[in-house]
Amino acid sequence: MARHARRFDFSAIIDPRWRILARELVLALLAPRHDAVAVLPRAYRNPAHLATAPLRLGELVRLLNWLTDRGVASLADIDDDCCAPYLDYRRHVRDADGVVVGERGPATRRSAAQIIEVLQPMLAAAAYLAITCGPHAVELNRQMRDIDHRVLHTAPQDAPTEAFSALLADHETADEPLPLLPDPYIRRRLETGQWSPDDPLTPIALNPLACQAGFTQFRSRWLPHLRQRLETTLGLVGAEKPFARNAALVDHARGDGVLPWTPPLHRLQATALVGIVRTATIILTAAVSGMRASELMELKVGCRRPPERYGDGLVRYRVASTVVKGQPLGGTPEEWVVIEPAYQAIELAEQLHTDPQEDAPLFGQLAFRIRYQWFRNWVNGPDGQRLGLDPIPEFPVSLRSLRRTLALELAYRPGGVLAAKLHLKHIAATTRTTPPARVVRRPNC
Repeated sequence: MARHARRFDFSAIIDPRWRILARELVLALLAPRHDAVAVLPRAYRNPAHLATAPLRLGELVRLLNWLTDRGVASLADIDDDCCAPYLDYRRHVRDADGVVVGERGPATRRSAAQIIEVLQPMLAAAAYLAITCGPHAVELNRQMRDIDHRVLHTAPQDAPTEAFSALLADHETADEPLPLLPDPYIRRRLETGQWSPDDPLTPIALNPLACQAGFTQFRSRWLPHLRQRLETTLGLVGAEKPFARNAALVDHARGDGVLPWTPPLHRLQATALVGIVRTATIILTAAVSGMRASELMELKVGCRRPPERYGDGLVRYRVASTVVKGQPLGGTPEEWVVIEPAYQAIELAEQLHTDPQEDAPLFGQLAFRIRYQWFRNWVNGPDGQRLGLDPIPEFPVSLRSLRRTLALELAYRPGGVLAAKLHLKHIAATTRTTPPARVVRRPNC
């Protein structure tokens, strides 16, 4: 390489403080296995070529000067409100007057977007939902299961006045609001023309009230006989969504006090929220255990082994599954040593199971891409932002990529290469000097 190609010009950075940052970043790119770099959680793991590092530096110069022009004095102040305008700025070609005259290619936009991270906000959201909100999701799931298993009687033809009077009296005594209908069902009632927008009972869910009274459904012929009593109770206690009323308080994800872990929910919303928390257990287990997708799907209810205590604060957590890849038909039983968050996530998944019988599949067949998309949309939507969760960038994530990322993060720690890869069944990647014909079959990791 020519001498000029091996020189790095940091003087183009306007803010002198950020010239030091740029020098440290370039050195970290060139020597990622240095002891000062290897311990960083988000460092690149493969050395950059001398021809690549100046390209990264050039993009970094543009970003830092762009931030300086906009008065951003600290990298801690960079958020989505900074990233989105910068990506838009780098997307287009401008003339000397700043007028857009064209659009840059995808390689340029990809280079500008390299500052975006996915793993940290995804894992933070999954851990928060599983550990902080998980116990409350279990209680919410129990409430729905209790309703589903309630013994009900066939609804009689005549209005059960006494049963409803007792039920509504209980609502008034406990100051418990009547259940609200979801908006689509209210619109459906109005579209039929049988309900009026001015009718106070139009938004009230009558079938759940009938179930509370012990009947399978609310018959429309009951309404004239029960209307006055229903309106009286409605005027006293009001109406609210039926699930997660007076939800327990949890810590805000960013430390800004406490707040209810969820607002009141309709049944479908409650079911969806339990599903989101269950997806969080899958993400957390997959990301920190190193298990393959097939091994996750082989987990059973009751797969957790009793913790083994070796002293004060020294606890080993193990889970049992089956290795399928490269094994005879039916697989081979195997056990994994996992960290406590993975153990807790599996315990929560058992509690959220629809039918937690011993040896029932814990996760079953995983449509992970769809589940992850729902999870990301929830975290990035109003519910996740209300809890203070950081948005997750729109980048494809698979169980295979999670496993590979964990392998790289562990393997490049000082002194941990062989042990980490042995744990993750990546021994073939460590023994590359062994002749191919004698190497254990390389896993798709």
